[in-house]
Amino acid sequence: MIQRVRAPHLVVGLLLSIPHASAEEAAPAPKDVSAAALVAKHELPDVEAFAKLSLADRRAVVKGARKAEIEALFKATPIETLLAVARQNVRALGTYSATVVKTERVDGELIDTQTIDTWVQEKPHAVRMTYVDGPGKGRRVVFNSASAEHGHEIRVKEAGLAGLAGPLWIDIDSGLTRKESNYSVTAMSLGAMLQIVTDQMHDCDPRNYIRHDEGMGPNDRYYLRFEPRQPGRIDLRLGFDVETGVLSFVEVRDQAGLRERHDWRYVKQRKLPENYFTPEAAGL
Repeated sequence: MIQRVRAPHLVVGLLLSIPHASAEEAAPAPKDVSAAALVAKHELPDVEAFAKLSLADRRAVVKGARKAEIEALFKATPIETLLAVARQNVRALGTYSATVVKTERVDGELIDTQTIDTWVQEKPHAVRMTYVDGPGKGRRVVFNSASAEHGHEIRVKEAGLAGLAGPLWIDIDSGLTRKESNYSVTAMSLGAMLQIVTDQMHDCDPRNYIRHDEGMGPNDRYYLRFEPRQPGRIDLRLGFDVETGVLSFVEVRDQAGLRERHDWRYVKQRKLPENYFTPEAAGL
């Protein structure tokens, strides 16, 4: 039987990736409790103690959680809280890697699915990408907003004949960067995707949308959908990664069908060299 959530901090605790054993067993943990003790007991600490846990410790605790507990807590949580806590967790990740599987409708046509190995630094924003499948396969890109000379350009090298000219500098707002996406490279991060969704969610109140909680699904995510009550509004499906606590899946549909899907898989925190997001380090 699913336990009834009895205190708001239990909800916040789960969203930050530390579930509890059960409502009856959960007790406030002392603020100096060790990460090892929390992992061993699968206990939910207060938010302050929980925030000090490493991602590895979070994953260990989540592994001991029951599916019904996770689903009950997510279902009881407003979307505004889900997004706010996801933002905290993106900041905690800082620098990370992921495999992005995406498709978008560009100029009325749905492009084929692209798979992109991606390395991201949230602040200052920087990204390296290698296109491993789909349109642009073999393309390599690096962008660093902190570059004094090229902070508004990407360095890109295409594969095959298109790459014979070698690596090129292209303005991030150039039409060349919009052939396969409606967004610039500045949107290529979990934080940027979260902000785009947050902006759209201002319209997703109960008067306009019906929230459907789908529960746990592929890639250890909790999925929910916002169905429009009136024609003409977007249909939005979101997936929150339970281990890292970030928003890692977004699917948007409209009256014409699928408009875009962004699926960030295998998100992993990274410690990278200082020069990692430079053309020299990327071989470009």
